[in-house]
Amino acid sequence: MSTHHTPTTFSPVAGLAALILPGAGHFVLGQRGRAAAIAAGVLGLFFGGLLIGGIDVVDSREDRLWFIGQALIGPVAFGVDYAHQTHFKGVYIPPEILVNKKISSRQLALLTRSPRSAGPGEVREVMTLQVVDPHQGQAASVTIPVLRRLTAQEFASAGLSPELDENQAPLTRAEMSALDAKGLGPPNRKSLSKVNELGTLFATIAGMLNIIVILDALFPPIRTPGTSPGTSPGIPETAPGAAA
Repeated sequence: MSTHHTPTTFSPVAGLAALILPGAGHFVLGQRGRAAAIAAGVLGLFFGGLLIGGIDVVDSREDRLWFIGQALIGPVAFGVDYAHQTHFKGVYIPPEILVNKKISSRQLALLTRSPRSAGPGEVREVMTLQVVDPHQGQAASVTIPVLRRLTAQEFASAGLSPELDENQAPLTRAEMSALDAKGLGPPNRKSLSKVNELGTLFATIAGMLNIIVILDALFPPIRTPGTSPGTSPGIPETAPGAAA
């Protein structure tokens, strides 16, 4: 039995375009219908993961290994991760520091290493803190997104018991809805358990699928004139009436 190898060419421009945006490489090759199908499939799977698990499923800090696979989508994944890190996460600042809004440079360095999403009963605010260096005796201002626990007055303004300020028990759905109605809820809530895992898996599989797309655009098959898209090039068609 004879085997046939489909001849291919090398198209770095198409490969680079596929890396920048799924489907763009095949668009460069002139395969517009295929490019549209690829974009709809790969990007649909990626954004489907976001719809399932929220923006937290793309996280280069807390889920770095998963993000490596998601990054194969290209700038889209990096853009989502940038929005997540800069517009949804914050640094938890202890209440004793927020009293006078002064913090040492060492404390600031330790706290900013682990930004996270706000939890129920917390709010995200952009604050200006005074950074005091005890060795030099100089103070500088720094503006950072801060996570803090809601005060008793803020809970009361939402029609909730002020005692929730001291109670660290999880809030109920009704309590979180009341805070959201007053604009006191976090910008997003991190998805948990299977929902987060499924969303992360969808977004990562989309990146892994794009590897195949990139390779197919980088090494497209050579099509001989008169060869239909469904026919392998280089295999002569059997003439009518010829012996099998």
